Amino acid sequence: MAALSSDDSPVYLKLRATIAAAILRGLLGAPAVRIVEGDAGRRVLVVGYGNIGSQLSVVGEMLGLQVYFYDTDDKLALGNATRCSSLEELLSIAEVITLHVDGRSGNAGFFGAEQFAAMRPRSLFLNLSRGHVVDIEALHEALVSGHLAGAGLDVYPSEPKAAGEPFVSPLQGLPNVILTPHVGGSTQEAQEEIGWFVAGKLAAFAYLVDQDEAAVQSFRLSSQTYGGRFAGAVAALAMRLAAACTCRHEAAARG
Repeated sequence: MAALSSDDSPVYLKLRATIAAAILRGLLGAPAVRIVEGDAGRRVLVVGYGNIGSQLSVVGEMLGLQVYFYDTDDKLALGNATRCSSLEELLSIAEVITLHVDGRSGNAGFFGAEQFAAMRPRSLFLNLSRGHVVDIEALHEALVSGHLAGAGLDVYPSEPKAAGEPFVSPLQGLPNVILTPHVGGSTQEAQEEIGWFVAGKLAAFAYLVDQDEAAVQSFRLSSQTYGGRFAGAVAALAMRLAAACTCRHEAAARG
């Protein structure tokens, strides 16, 4: 069974795609960002065509962009998006590169000085995947030198772990950069949706464990000892979790 993750919530995924689109629109309209004339903003390369990347692909077309995408897995294109056979194929001609790859350790440093140098001069770069997949110092150099017109990020190699902790990034203070917090899943609606989403997963898992002897054994549970009580306990916990999320946000809404 796959690990439960709030990143799987449909509301969370939609929010991430919406945030990416908002950052892109902000960059295209920023006075400090002047990209190439003529074809400016027409071609966007989505790197990582999963749930968020593919949703951004649809939004990008709505913004009038020609969308291309690259993914190591076989993915069906949505709308009029065009699949690329390699990352290098479009680095030099795309006006916008936006990253939506996963955070596996093998993706650390995925996009660095070599990739930035290969990008079209005066293009835009967005990272809304994970902070460690980008060489932040190489990005800083590409921005300061003027090779890139601008960048937008909401993930960083080092992020504050609690309220009050300082946020420090070499990109702070640059006029052609948009930095936003990594809080796509922290709206009232998303938190409530995530609560019900995870609760449903827990309840379904509990039911399967009680129905499947092999599953019971694999988790070293004794059907004679737990039986239906295991499912009942987990389902109750799941419902309490969802109810707690709902009550918390209702209280916050009341002020």
